Amino acid sequence: MSVGNTGESLLGLERNRPLYFAGRVRELRLLNDYLAYVRRTGDSTGGMILIDGVQGVGKTQLVAEFVRRAKDADAGVHHLPLVTSDISLNAKALFGALTHALHKPAARLAQALGRVREVGLGIAKVGFDAQAPQTLGSLLAASVRAGRWQNQVLIVTVDEIQAIGRRERRMLKVLHEGMHGCPIMVVGAGLQHSREALSRTYALTNGELDDSTISRCATRLTLGSLSASEALEAVARGVAAIGVGELPDEAARTLAASSMGFPHHVHGYIAGAVEALRTHGTLEKEEALHQALEIGAANRTQFYESRLTAMAMPDAMHHLAAAMHEEPVERSLSRADAVAVLRTHLSSEIDAAEVLRSAIEKGVLTTAPDGYVSFGIPSFHDYMMEQHRRVLAREARRAQAREQCPR
Repeated sequence: MSVGNTGESLLGLERNRPLYFAGRVRELRLLNDYLAYVRRTGDSTGGMILIDGVQGVGKTQLVAEFVRRAKDADAGVHHLPLVTSDISLNAKALFGALTHALHKPAARLAQALGRVREVGLGIAKVGFDAQAPQTLGSLLAASVRAGRWQNQVLIVTVDEIQAIGRRERRMLKVLHEGMHGCPIMVVGAGLQHSREALSRTYALTNGELDDSTISRCATRLTLGSLSASEALEAVARGVAAIGVGELPDEAARTLAASSMGFPHHVHGYIAGAVEALRTHGTLEKEEALHQALEIGAANRTQFYESRLTAMAMPDAMHHLAAAMHEEPVERSLSRADAVAVLRTHLSSEIDAAEVLRSAIEKGVLTTAPDGYVSFGIPSFHDYMMEQHRRVLAREARRAQAREQCPR
């Protein structure tokens, strides 16, 4: 029997669109307000909106929810989803992708731009002679004069923006600066070092510097965990949307609290609840709730381990957790102190600052606006402290064995 005949909705992976979207009210309001401004005025010179945060915090879901609601509410809203590798270095190709997203015939635009050698049904088949506009900015400006954008707005979303290359950034900067006059709203989403990637200056092989940076975004939204009430709403309504069974209020509160409001963990505990409901038919039984909690905890641990294995020298991270544990209120360290801790536990040929940078880029550590670093999610810190205690216990056993068996 096919899955479609079960009467249940399907729970995707944590990066898929959730069956019920909870929280992010302030962020959605800000995105919607800026879209309304660009839609009404055609002025996109305010720049790109940057959404950043660690892996699993819900950046992709927020962007997808914003776009979905905007398109549902207004037929004049269009969307072009990109990742950095999709940003063509060919101005005409990128222009074609942008304008094709508006779903208007290519012939009308081509005739308006003039000097056309070939016109096909798709924008990719439009040919321009050498005297036609050549740069992305001039092509977009010409399309405005041609009336291409009348009563329309385009949302361009760029995911994984921390991976943007130098030349791709030059093309994105044209859209970000908005001097072309097109009603294009650019939303970039990426990891917490995305702003560094956008503002980095590159040294070229000829000795010159490429300073075509994107140093100031319209707004930067750094996502954190959901509030307790939002996490509860996400768990309760998420399980209800799947239609596999009822989730008692107390069980929902227990699962939401265990997730600590981190969207990846919320998804994991919803998955646990669904599996337990399919197995037991209810979460009223203690063993059923225990199963749901175990599955959620296993998903959470797998997330931490995947982050650690992605970075350089993960075995040194438990020392940072121990040092942060000495700061019981904040459980964080300045970058300088974190580097100093790492240096005491790494061999001299290893760059401690580079290890710290890797930990931040791979989502092991979270950076605060004041520059302090922490493990961000309380349960991640607790997990690292458990690892620290295991290492200390193992070293103590080895030391005792050496004392008992001297050479």
